[in-house]
Amino acid sequence: MISGSMVLLVLAALLSAGLILVSTVRGPGVGGDATVYLASARNLIHGPGLGMPDPDGTFRYLSYYPPLFPLSLSVFGLVGIDLASGARWLNALLFGLMVWLTGYTLGRAARSPLTGLLAAIVLALSPVAIPAFSWAMTEPLANFLGFLGLACLLWGLERASHWSYLAVSAVLCGLSIITRYGSMPFLAAGTTGVLVLGELRFAKRLRRAAAYLGIGLAPVIIWETWDYLHSSSLASRSLAGGGPGLITGLASFWSDLRQVILGWLAPASWLDTFLHSGLLQSVLTIFLAAVLIVWAVWALRSHRSQRGEASSWRLFILLAIFFVLYLGFILVTYLGVSPTIDVNQRILLPMHISLIWMAATLGGMTFQKMENARRIGIVLTAAAVLLCVWYASRSVRIVQQNYQEGLGYYNVAWQNSQTIQHVKLLPAETILVSNDPTAIYYLTGHLAYTLAEPRQAKPDTTFTRYGDGDLSNDRAQRVFKENGAALVLFGSIIDDMQPLYGERTQERLQALVKGLRTSYTGDDGWIYYYQR
Repeated sequence: MISGSMVLLVLAALLSAGLILVSTVRGPGVGGDATVYLASARNLIHGPGLGMPDPDGTFRYLSYYPPLFPLSLSVFGLVGIDLASGARWLNALLFGLMVWLTGYTLGRAARSPLTGLLAAIVLALSPVAIPAFSWAMTEPLANFLGFLGLACLLWGLERASHWSYLAVSAVLCGLSIITRYGSMPFLAAGTTGVLVLGELRFAKRLRRAAAYLGIGLAPVIIWETWDYLHSSSLASRSLAGGGPGLITGLASFWSDLRQVILGWLAPASWLDTFLHSGLLQSVLTIFLAAVLIVWAVWALRSHRSQRGEASSWRLFILLAIFFVLYLGFILVTYLGVSPTIDVNQRILLPMHISLIWMAATLGGMTFQKMENARRIGIVLTAAAVLLCVWYASRSVRIVQQNYQEGLGYYNVAWQNSQTIQHVKLLPAETILVSNDPTAIYYLTGHLAYTLAEPRQAKPDTTFTRYGDGDLSNDRAQRVFKENGAALVLFGSIIDDMQPLYGERTQERLQALVKGLRTSYTGDDGWIYYYQR
């Protein structure tokens, strides 16, 4: 017989899926990376393979990006469904499943359906998760696979003789990695969990951990082998060189990190108004972390010895391991690779979800540990309900704005872009160079070379017009000068150049186009040609 709590949990999952569908009614968020995923899936079905063409006519196999998300999208294309619509419905399904998984796993581990239900509703209304699941990006699929993998690991640890759960967990974590390379901490946390949280002898745990790691790495090895054979390169970013020093990098990382963490509690506009001081933000972030740590130590002290509550403390420890490993992974990536990654709400979504799971697990353990459990339960439930109300008030505005304005290239501004409309009128043989070539490709079907300067590690010391710079290593600038290409600049070029030039951005942009022939000027962009 289906319990009332399970019915409510299913309703919460349906609510979360509905919110994504409303948020993406104009279309899922599509930007630069999403364009590559959608184009790769389309070319796998109708073209030469998993990848996309370059402006020079060559075909580039998917190498920089992991393959599972575009492969999943291609399934929709095979049955005649538009790929963007497929991404939209896939994300809604994944968010609903993620909410259900949250409620089921936490309710089962804490032996409290109410705990699981409240955690599920918090996630369903999260103003951090809803935007991430509204974009045609890898995070929805990667996070669902990763957290499902950790849940299967927990169930496997409860049944020491059932190796099948651990094998399924390893496969899920491995698939998460070939969905999004930043999911490697899922597999690392799972391997660590098998090693330290099992009840078998250490030698057997060590063998199981090695087997778990090997199974999890199998999808990655298979993909990287295929990738190397087809592109003669391995995926992702390169090691950084010549970037900011360690202290500068750490300071920048901490500044971004505290903004994200505090953003889980309050919108950025509030932080800028009431906590504009970096010192106050740092103090509050450290205080919140200290409260969580003290609460965890207090709640865990008596639960490890209580075998009936083994699932609760195992789940919390596993999540804490993942949280720390993911934070360390992002820090190392931020400091050690080029180009530097952004530390934002989307990138740290796994930490946000794991924190919801950890807080709910601690709440369940606290309720069971306190003698005056009824009063404690009322307080914790009231706190969770208030968080749900607060999250709902923020998420309603987010969903409403997305519904009215659209996301990414489905945003009203892009759909009505005068510059895009003018690009559509250019002769088909016109060679294009742009600071946003994926927008041109997605909205017009024209391929364009990428304006390389905004992606440089260091700013130019001498300002020249476009086409008069170093042509030896810049094919886009060379075809602009020698082959009569059109330079299409969108208004976003200002934001693109800002990190490089700061206060001199306008000066650099004026020099960039000075002496070029202006073919078109619109509200959102310009088109130039080289003039000798």
